[in-house]
Amino acid sequence: MRWFKYSVFLVGFLLLLVLLLPFLIPLSRYIPLLEKLASENLHQPVSISELHFSLLPLPSVTASGLIIGKEYPSKFDAITLRPALGSLLQEVKVLRSVE
Repeated sequence: MRWFKYSVFLVGFLLLLVLLLPFLIPLSRYIPLLEKLASENLHQPVSISELHFSLLPLPSVTASGLIIGKEYPSKFDAITLRPALGSLLQEVKVLRSVE
């Protein structure tokens, strides 16, 4: 019976760690990679000021201070990307919505 209590505690601790891990990783280190990928796909320079991750109500990433283009730039306060949950473990990610 004692091993059962330890197992339940360990599983609960690991689940809590998995839920908190995205908040412990600084997203600012991914900004240059995302800017490069977006610039290559849009054929325009892309600049992102900040990235934020949200788990609730649905997992999403918000890019703030987004500027696309150099000569005639398009500026966005924030863009929120929500992935399709089924695609998170696949090589190709599918976006459920973009706001």
